[in-house]
Amino acid sequence: MFSHEEKCNMLECYLVCRKSSLRAREYYSELYPARIQPYERYFLRLYRKFRGNENIFAKTRAKKEFIISEATEIAVIGYFEAYRENSIADILKDSNFSYGTVQRILKKYKFIPYKYRPVQMLLAGDPERRLVFCHWYLSFCRQNVNNFRYLLWTDESNFSNSGMFNRKNHHYWSRENLLLVHPRGPQVRFSFNVWCGIIGSKIVGPFFYEGTLTGERYVEFMSEILTNFLDELDLISRHHLHLQQDGAPAHNSRGTYHFLSTTFNDQWIGTNGPIQWPPRSPDLNPLDYFLWGYLKNQIYKRRYDNLDALKTAVREKITQIDGRTILKTVRAVEKRAQKCIEEQVIRKMELNREHFRARIYYNFQRQLLQQECLAELLSAFGNEAPHQSTISRWYGEFKRGRVSLSDDPRVGAPKTAVTQENVDAQKAAWVNWCQKTLDRFNSGSSKNVYSIVIGDESWIYYEEKPTKMVATFVSKAAKRTVTADWYTTICLPKVITELRKINPERRIILHQDNASSHTAQKIRQYLTEENVELLDNPPYSPDLSPKDFFTFPKIKNRLRGQRFQSPEEAVDAFKNAVLDLPANEWNKCFENWFERMQMCINLRGEYFKIRQK
Repeated sequence: MFSHEEKCNMLECYLVCRKSSLRAREYYSELYPARIQPYERYFLRLYRKFRGNENIFAKTRAKKEFIISEATEIAVIGYFEAYRENSIADILKDSNFSYGTVQRILKKYKFIPYKYRPVQMLLAGDPERRLVFCHWYLSFCRQNVNNFRYLLWTDESNFSNSGMFNRKNHHYWSRENLLLVHPRGPQVRFSFNVWCGIIGSKIVGPFFYEGTLTGERYVEFMSEILTNFLDELDLISRHHLHLQQDGAPAHNSRGTYHFLSTTFNDQWIGTNGPIQWPPRSPDLNPLDYFLWGYLKNQIYKRRYDNLDALKTAVREKITQIDGRTILKTVRAVEKRAQKCIEEQVIRKMELNREHFRARIYYNFQRQLLQQECLAELLSAFGNEAPHQSTISRWYGEFKRGRVSLSDDPRVGAPKTAVTQENVDAQKAAWVNWCQKTLDRFNSGSSKNVYSIVIGDESWIYYEEKPTKMVATFVSKAAKRTVTADWYTTICLPKVITELRKINPERRIILHQDNASSHTAQKIRQYLTEENVELLDNPPYSPDLSPKDFFTFPKIKNRLRGQRFQSPEEAVDAFKNAVLDLPANEWNKCFENWFERMQMCINLRGEYFKIRQK
């Protein structure tokens, strides 16, 4: 890079300046302003080479130039354009290119392996509600520069002694590997729930509770917290105070709505509150995007032997958070709201009716005149802006109390197949099937119950790879589909032969679900020839199928935590787990089956919905 003469001049400047690289560089630039100026360290490196008897005039070895054909470059770039998620190892398997060739091409064309960014999945209507809330919050903050200090953000979270350990950022320093370990998966597990609030630069709480948070319990809980909290506020803060909560089930009960409306009038934010909170928006709540993650990252670095120690750790970590950090976190909501609005412009989303209506609703809340709203939309969207008549109509709708931005459903054109009529028909089918089955088997006391054979298939994982296998009465090869041919030629013949080994005339009543391989005409014909009765099964009813609520969960719980080296080992483990179950367990299963049928009848088909709670 530098000639012999230039290097000699640099050494002279370095020695004249008493070995000061900074002054040598300045002196050199004054003497030779037209030359390429070296950086400061270069003077010291040059001097060290000179003192070490190294050749300071040695030429740098030229790098080897790799020649890659244009066809190879096109092939590699085309491959990753078509298969963006594949790795370099994948293309090496599918081609004869070397690793270095592929890497050089990707580097030349600036291909970088980016990671996916996990985000909250949104449902239909969520973006519009987020947009409305963000506009409201920005307007709320602009009304008064201190308004953000009067908003109480709230949320709940769960802490346990089996929380996630951050292995990526947790390490220890040592000259050698000490083979230290971090135990996880304690046998005795305990947990509790925490409620916290953030207002201004303060954290309200923590308040602990155990068990499920119901609407009634939440009202009692909040009454106690807010009574003490509101008593400590001055009149100005109490007058401007707003409360925020998310869409948890306990937050949406009637009692909660009445309590908050009585306490805060229309100054509270909720899913169905006067100010609507957008569902699935943890990125707009300071407790979700900062507090809970920070606390768990700090607390889960060590183990806790009891519940009190874990609660003490939560209190200590909260008190250690600086007020300036909390204030900065709250102020970030305004930036996030602005970013949420800008993101739609950056992505150039196709503007639809709901977006314009959200903007009209925002201007309506700002108490702008219709002409002012029209002028603002025209300046922002030009010819794409809605007509004045549209703005006038929606101003009237919002004035009458409308909060929905979607069109009213058209008569005779349902938008979804899940209608109330379909749901009622399905519930009636469940009730009819339960009543018919109970009558046929005398509520489980009939001897014909012993003739019922229940069959189904399920996955048994025997290693970490996605290879799977089925293990019931008959094992099945991996990566094959259960078909009617396999069912009639391999599975059912072995099952029937095994059942009739002692008594060839034994009566068999087969109960199975409505899978395509079970309901094929070929299956029905085969069962008729073998004199096997088929007990029909109501669709969408896993809670009325013993194999779903008892057999497979029971067996898989016994196999949980085990790893198998082969399909045969998995099949043997499954069979042993079945044989280890005592006979009275199977009797209880059938008793529970008929009890469930009666419960379904008593609740008129609502049984499944109740079990899911």
